[in-house]
Amino acid sequence: LPVFPLFSVLPKEWFRMNCNNLLIMGENDFKFTSALTKLSMPPLLSSRFGDLNENGIDRRLGGVDPTKLHADYRIISHVQNKHLDRFAWIFPEMTSNTNDHDSSFYQNLLLETFHSLALLRTTIAAPVKWIFAIALQNDQFSSWSVSQSASRVGWRLCAWSRFDPASFPNSSSSNNVTETRRIVTMESYGDHSLIKTTTTTALDTRFYVFELEGSL
Repeated sequence: LPVFPLFSVLPKEWFRMNCNNLLIMGENDFKFTSALTKLSMPPLLSSRFGDLNENGIDRRLGGVDPTKLHADYRIISHVQNKHLDRFAWIFPEMTSNTNDHDSSFYQNLLLETFHSLALLRTTIAAPVKWIFAIALQNDQFSSWSVSQSASRVGWRLCAWSRFDPASFPNSSSSNNVTETRRIVTMESYGDHSLIKTTTTTALDTRFYVFELEGSL
């Protein structure tokens, strides 16, 4: 990760600027989409791996695999109609059956996602600026080899910054990026001692923006 990025980006402002052409991938309960909507910047589309539990909800798609976007006719249609050229994934997370610490699984998942997005751009004649943003926690950027996977298929990191989940209230991201650590201390009061305390510490969360090489 560059110590000095090419330029910094404020995640909330990025979503405000790009929401009209944006697909949010890997949503589970669509809480992040709802948070963006409440902030008056709803994405063009939101998607989840599984089928939708509710029918007829505008702008929400079920059964969307980020590693097979180039073969999804619904996504291709929006791309070819020049509606869609921005993509985001907030804290990639698979089913509970997947080991959260299986770095190779997530490395392959993101490599295939970068590749699928690159293939998706070939469905249009004129190249456009193709952007993919991703929010990650702790050492996921390095342990999942995200930069290496991106560069293998023509993407480059063009910006990054801290990601503050509190900027997106009531979203899953604001609820799931904290961890509880029990810190035990002993304080003496005369002949008595008091054991303290439990604290909650926010995880290190960052926002990375990639651009596909050759984009205009």
